[in-house]
Amino acid sequence: MSADAPPAAIRPRGVGVVLLAGAAVEVAVLLALLPPLWLFSPSKRAALHTFEPLAALLGANAIGVARLALVCAVWIGGYAAALWLARGPLTPGARRALLALPVLFAGTLLFTLPASSNDVYHYLMEGRILAVYGDNPLRVPPNAYADDPLAWVITSWGDEPSRYGPAFNLPAGLIGRSAGDSFAVQVISYKLLMITCLAGTAALTYLTLRRVRPEAALIGAVLVAWNPQALYEAAANAHNDLLMLWWTALALYLAVRRRWTLAFPALALGVLTKYVVVLLGPVLLAEALARDGRAALRPVLTGISLSAVLVVALYMLFWDGLATFDAVRGASGGMISSPGWLLRQGLKHALGWQGAQLPVVVLLTATFVLGYAALLWCQVRLAGAAGCGMERLAHAAFWVLALELCTLSWWLWPWYALWLLPAAALLPRRLPALLAATATSAGLLAYIPINFRGLFWGMRPTDHMPLAVMLTLFLPSIVVAVWWKVRGRWVSLA
Repeated sequence: MSADAPPAAIRPRGVGVVLLAGAAVEVAVLLALLPPLWLFSPSKRAALHTFEPLAALLGANAIGVARLALVCAVWIGGYAAALWLARGPLTPGARRALLALPVLFAGTLLFTLPASSNDVYHYLMEGRILAVYGDNPLRVPPNAYADDPLAWVITSWGDEPSRYGPAFNLPAGLIGRSAGDSFAVQVISYKLLMITCLAGTAALTYLTLRRVRPEAALIGAVLVAWNPQALYEAAANAHNDLLMLWWTALALYLAVRRRWTLAFPALALGVLTKYVVVLLGPVLLAEALARDGRAALRPVLTGISLSAVLVVALYMLFWDGLATFDAVRGASGGMISSPGWLLRQGLKHALGWQGAQLPVVVLLTATFVLGYAALLWCQVRLAGAAGCGMERLAHAAFWVLALELCTLSWWLWPWYALWLLPAAALLPRRLPALLAATATSAGLLAYIPINFRGLFWGMRPTDHMPLAVMLTLFLPSIVVAVWWKVRGRWVSLA
């Protein structure tokens, strides 16, 4: 071959290699999780009232830990393989398989018992309080209807009303009305809703990237659709965070298209599901003004006005004065498995547990406010810089939510890492995407110390579990960030 001859084209990978990665994940889930968590088995449902249902069903011993750890390892490995495959050339069949396989994973998990989180059982009763009894789930706790045919599913937080907004409680009411008294139909209905939201988030990621970075559209969609924690939380645990992520992804999609009139109402529906994404409101506003200047004022004001009307209209259905928010305010009083909890632990020896609360709250709130202001300032300052406006928006959205997780998120459960996914998925091959993939994968591993704490530390409550969860969630991301910086590829808004 002549020295001047062009290099041979890289041969696209075929469907076989994609199916191999998918088969590893599917076999692990099918063999290790589906039989012990079979949704339709009455004996499996009885485990919901044990200390840790997942450990009871997998085996509260070393074999149970190994089974869960093996599933997590194979699943995370399959995720890494899928992301690696999406970076290179693929045949059309391989591309279709890469997008279709998550449907198979979700379909398998659809028939598992939610055993590692009790949240969906609370949702179930919230929906029935609204649809069956015509009562207000934001004010009335599940235990108020202890004679309900499905009241037996409540094993925790029975005295707590809903902490979620009307944009979640209305769909919950529809499920409560249509699914009847069937436990399995109720659970599957919530799972189908969250699976649909996950698929919608992946689709919106694909469509958003295809407009501005078409070469990155596939890997962005795979980052969401193959994400092991997102699949587990949607199809196994049915967490309503997936509904919030869908509205967030829709708001980002509309913002990239400069459809500000619709972007703000979409974000408002996310806020009315779970309130945390209200932090992205100023980010959208800053982006609109930075990109379009005065031309954005009319659509922005229209969008904000429509959002306000939406908020008022939906809350009117549940309004009971300021008491409507009692459950939300009550949830903010405690700390567990979070940087705030860890800092409070360090100060309690000098100030006591209660005495340490105020200094921790003041310090972390100040850190958040200053960091939030700095991120918005950087976003506006970079408005005239060369580059993609979508990337600036996605960076700002990602770092704002990451900052919240590191400061104001007093409660920090593994699935909270999913909040980073919609923004991070718009930044494939950037640090936020790598951090989101790492944090969510670590979040899946965090279920080991959470669900097997009785095996590791005994039945008595100790600080070991939240410490282990926090280290599992944060240490891998810290290592990845340091590795990225050492390689000289630090990406930020600064």
